[in-house]
Formats: sequence, C-alpha cells, structure tokens
Amino acid sequence: MPASESSFIVDGLTSVRSSFGPKQTMYRLEAEICTHGLNVFARIDHTLGAADVGLTLRPTELIVFGSARGGTPLMQASICR
Repeated sequence: MPASESSFIVDGLTSVRSSFGPKQTMYRLEAEICTHGLNVFARIDHTLGAADVGLTLRPTELIVFGSARGGTPLMQASICR
C-alpha cells in the first residue's frame, strides 16, 4: 500500500485516516472483512473498558479477524517443538 499524507507506517503497522467517524469506520471495516470471506473473532471497545474504571479514552476499538483454515496451519508451523 503506498504511503500518502493520510497514512503512516510504524514498525509494520499501517494507519490510514478515515473519512468517517470511529463507529461507522469500524462497522465498514467489519463488513469489508466479512465480504472477503474472513471471520471476525472479536471486537473490543477499549473506550468502554476505560469508562468502566472511571477513565476517558478517545474512541479506540480493536477487531480481531482472520481465517481459521489459513491461520491454523501457520500457527501450527510456528510452534517450537
């Protein structure tokens, strides 16, 4: 993915600025993940976690996704025996 003014790369992580708000961006990303045949394993809202302990945090969510069919053999191959 070519870098542009709206994206930056740090240690293998690429961040791209969205034209949409945080919630809509996450819903659109989740829909795109599913469209490509991948599974959403978890969606974690760190902002709610912070609020639970009386702290504030800008909208921060994590989507854990992948393919068990493709990912499992990779994980099995990387296990030290």
